[in-house]
Amino acid sequence: MGSLDEADRSSIATFVAAQILRTKARMEQWVHINKTVADTLRQMGADLTKIENYKELTTEEVRIDFISSLAQSAAKLFPHIMAKDWVLYTARKPLNFWLSDHPVVLDNNFNKGDGIRGTLGLVVEGIEVYLPISSYLVLGFLCPTIRRQLELAQARMNLFGFDVPARVKKFMQALRGLGPAEQIADNVTYFNSLQVINAERYIFSEFNNFELVNQMLSDNPGLERGQRVELANTTRRK
Repeated sequence: MGSLDEADRSSIATFVAAQILRTKARMEQWVHINKTVADTLRQMGADLTKIENYKELTTEEVRIDFISSLAQSAAKLFPHIMAKDWVLYTARKPLNFWLSDHPVVLDNNFNKGDGIRGTLGLVVEGIEVYLPISSYLVLGFLCPTIRRQLELAQARMNLFGFDVPARVKKFMQALRGLGPAEQIADNVTYFNSLQVINAERYIFSEFNNFELVNQMLSDNPGLERGQRVELANTTRRK
């Protein structure tokens, strides 16, 4: 990744921003949020026609609003993608990465949050962004705090005379753009599971090896569609 110039990075970041936004899963999120807010207000006894500056949109109105906002929304995401640490992940046969109809996936293994607000925002500390670009390559865009935490841990190990594992050293090199980070089977399964969790309808693989999909759907039937935003009940009882 270190060989990319600024123009290359800008083009890739623009593409990633578009792929985050332009999917059916993202549009269905908008439809879901519109309906959830309206239903919640009704349950509270509100008359939606009398709420100032509020209108419950039809599905078609949501679709039009969704499409018309894509360019502006992508422009807002662009600088945050550029600011991440870029990493190229690789796999070798028989391992292979999957792709879904919502290809850019987010996770956060470093920030557990407060239990109310989500931790999957593009600007949230610790965020990890992944985009498969082939059966054997994934682009990663990691919050710089991840690199700093790993550097601190590596420094402490060196200070106390512990050997830093070779795989950790190679990953740190990849974080600095000094080569790819080759993944073992468990890592590939992790990346593929994120595609399953975020897919709205489809998972694609170079090979007919969908046992993981079947197992995840069996364990959690809700994965048959993409993720949806949920409203948290923060009402406090006296």
